[in-house]
Amino acid sequence: MEQVKTGKMHPYMRIYRCQRLLARIDGYVTAYEITMYLNNNYEPIAGV
Repeated sequence: MEQVKTGKMHPYMRIYRCQRLLARIDGYVTAYEITMYLNNNYEPIAGV
C-alpha cells in the first residue's frame, strides 16, 4: 500500500518482494528478470 499511496517503497520491502518471488517462481533467472522489471519500471532508483 505504501507504493500505491506515496509512489515509493522502503528498500526492505523491495528485498522482501524479491525473496517472495524467488520462493514462488521456479528458476532464479526468471525471478531475477521479473524483479528487475518491477524495480526498473515501477520504482526506478535515482541516479542509476
